[in-house]
Amino acid sequence: AKKNIDLKFSPIPKWDLVKSDFYNYFSVQTTRGCPFDCDFCSVTYLFGGSYRYKPIENIIKEIYFIKNIDQNKLIFFVDDNIVSNRAYAKELFKALVPLNIRWYSQAPIAIAKDDELLELMHRSGCRELFIGFESLSQESLEAMGKGRINKVEEYEEAIEKIYSHNISIFASFMF
Repeated sequence: AKKNIDLKFSPIPKWDLVKSDFYNYFSVQTTRGCPFDCDFCSVTYLFGGSYRYKPIENIIKEIYFIKNIDQNKLIFFVDDNIVSNRAYAKELFKALVPLNIRWYSQAPIAIAKDDELLELMHRSGCRELFIGFESLSQESLEAMGKGRINKVEEYEEAIEKIYSHNISIFASFMF
């Protein structure tokens, strides 16, 4: 595309046409982009370094549509970094609380430094986060441009903090 589309015009996918019994979850996108520019990642390249948001009321409508199909399915928020804008994320999570859903998404390990956000995530139904640890070597993290985000010496404490909010971690490493 010559320019990014405005996510407020993003239609609800026709999930009613899919045989949902073949899937464990429904995918919902709330944002596009990531504020980080890690060397190995294509997100910044694909989305031009911008970070765009779908209006929260549109997300809620999409979730109600999904719940009418199967109210027990997990929701995977496919955002590359669902908490890039913490104010938006907190507003979204508050809106999700009454929907009684279970969801998972992707976030950086730095999420562990925000207890309020972790609490809201759990209350809104977050049960797992995909976190790119990438390496256990700080030197490797620095080499791939992720050292400013990930600090190996903080991993253990951060993991315990996330677990303390009853959110599990799907850890990702690069070799």
